[in-house]
Order: sequence, then C-alpha cells, then structure tokens
Amino acid sequence: MNRTRPTVSLFVPACNAATTLEACLRALGRQTVRPDEIIVVDDGSTDRTADLAERSGATVIRHRRNRGVAAARNTAVRAARGELIASLDADLVAPRDWLARMLANFGGRRRIVGCCGQVIEKYTGTVADCWRATHMKLSFGRRRSYNPRWLYCGIALIRRDALVDVGLFDERCRSAYEDVDLSNRLCECGHTLLYDPAVVATHLKRSTPGDVVRGFWSYWAGKNEMEGAYKSLAAATRLLVRRQMGIAAYRLATDIKRRRYELLPLDLLIPLTFCVRDLEKMVQLKTLRCAAQRAISRRLVDGCLERCARHLSSTRPRAWAALAFANGGLPNGRPPRATSAADAYVRAFSRGFDHLLTDIPQRNRNRILEHLPTVLDEARPAAGR
Repeated sequence: MNRTRPTVSLFVPACNAATTLEACLRALGRQTVRPDEIIVVDDGSTDRTADLAERSGATVIRHRRNRGVAAARNTAVRAARGELIASLDADLVAPRDWLARMLANFGGRRRIVGCCGQVIEKYTGTVADCWRATHMKLSFGRRRSYNPRWLYCGIALIRRDALVDVGLFDERCRSAYEDVDLSNRLCECGHTLLYDPAVVATHLKRSTPGDVVRGFWSYWAGKNEMEGAYKSLAAATRLLVRRQMGIAAYRLATDIKRRRYELLPLDLLIPLTFCVRDLEKMVQLKTLRCAAQRAISRRLVDGCLERCARHLSSTRPRAWAALAFANGGLPNGRPPRATSAADAYVRAFSRGFDHLLTDIPQRNRNRILEHLPTVLDEARPAAGR
C-alpha cells in the first residue's frame, strides 16, 4: 500500500438498502486504490442490509432506529480513523478508478478540502425515473469547477479535520440538504471545494410516480426546518406562498419549454405533495396535531380536485392526487372544526394552485391529461405490492 498518500476511511450510509448494497460494496472491493477501512452505517434497517455489509467484511455500525442520513454520516465520521473521509451512497456503483481519481485532486498546488463527482442514472425508461433524472440531477455538468453550488456528499472525499471543525452534518436534515448546509459552512470558513466530472458513479435507483415527488420534497425539508417554516401553520403558509408554488411553476415552465410533456403530470403534483409532507413534518415535530393534519390534507385534496375539474375537465386527477400520500390513498373521515390558521393555509393553497393552473396554456393542460394515464399506470403496480 502506498503510504505517501493520506489515509482514507470510506463509509456507506444505508437504510433498507439490501437491493443495491451488495453491488455497491462489491465495486468498492475492486478499487485500484483501496481505502484503509470501509464502514457501513445501518440506519435502522428492517431488511438484510446489516447482514450483507458484515458478509462483505466492512465494519458495520448499527442505529437501533432510523435517525436520518445526516446522523448516519456523523456516526461514520466519528468512528473513522482516516485523514480523508470518502462517502458513497448505498445505491451507487463506482468504477475501479473512482477513489484514485478523487485522491488525485488532493495532490495539486491548490489545497482543497472536499471534492465530489457526478452521478449517472442507470434507469430512465419510465416517466418517474426520467423525472428524477431531469429534476433531481446529481451533476453540475461537464466542466471541472471550484466551489460548486454544493458538494454532493453521496459521492465525495473530504478532509476529516475540516468536517470536525465546522461541526459535522446538521442532523435536522434527515433525508437530504445536509450536504448543501455543510458545503455552505465549509465555504464560509474559507475552504475550497471542487467538482470533478471525471469522478462518476452509476445510480441504481428506480422510482415510482408518487415516491419520486415525495422524495423531491426532502431536498427542501431541511432548509425549511432551519428557516423555522414548520413552527406554526402561519409560518407554513408563508412557505407555501413563497416557495412551494414557485418550485412547481418553474418545473412546469421548464418542461413545457423543452417539450418534456410527459413530465407535466408530476410537475403539477408538486404543490399538493409538498404541502401534505410539510404537514406530516409538523406532526413529527409536534407543532401540529395529527387530527388537524388529516383535516387540512383532506381540504387541500378537495380544493385541488375542484380546480382540476374546472381547468382540466377530468375526473382522473382523483387517482393522481392520491399519489401525494405515502399509502396511495386519499384522506377520509369527517374533519373537525377548522381553525383560522387552517383556513388561511387552505385558502393560500387554493389561490396558488388556481393561479398555477390558469397560467398553463390550454394546449398544455390537454397534454397533462394526455400523459396522465401513463403516470397512473406506472403507479398501479406499486400500489398492488
């Protein structure tokens, strides 16, 4: 082993990753430059994740319950002994020269603290997978660049001392945004980061229509919580007006401009999905009662369907709206008496969603209906499992 290079600890955060972890670890075992240790953090899995990791020879650290990706990363960093910390997500497969290419960036005249590469999607054949590859792209393009928008920590190499100095990852970020927040703090301390497109890994993820939009919400949830958007319904209403509708409007406009019409039904699902997940998050944080969350969610669905009937003239959106919910079913039951804060939230959603639909030209509304059956067909097998 070449002892002139810094020591490297490589970790894989994993939660219920049995379908992809074996391929991920097998590829790491074939690296031309071997890490000094491989750590798998099993974040409360209920499948064979930990068994597969142990069989590979990796050091396995188990969380008794799921604590989120930021906590899993922190567990690995605290246990690591290397000067450099490499990370690879459990649904990625790296080529043989992945770590060697990453390490080469730390030997130049310009001292960098962290480096990341890009992710290539293996599956893009369905609408959901194509939507993920388009709107959840893990690449900053073909040009090598210093201080990118953020360091994607699913495929990264970072100096351990810098990670510790900035306080590791913020554990409020349970599923995403932890790398954006960390990158911001590293840059604020004057550190140099690097994006190297020659460092690649292949993404083995497959998505379903509801899950992909619900997963997209997680990109924003950590930021929203840090900004206090889940402290009250009034704060969540401001978030809805300021950000959630804008995220959908931008994707709709971009996909229309680039003639990606098959993606429009999922673009339009963003406002309802994001608001449903915001309310679920507030229940988790104990800033909203569960009964109130169910009642508001039902009213959001009613308002959404009413406006779809008005602007799209179709009954199909009922099955489409169900994709916003994890169990694929619409909320039911008699809602309790609404509060003024709940009324304001629902009014803001209805007004924003109405404007969103009004701004879509009629021919593109027709395209939403044209491609909606394909989206619902993709979702149907997932509902049956």
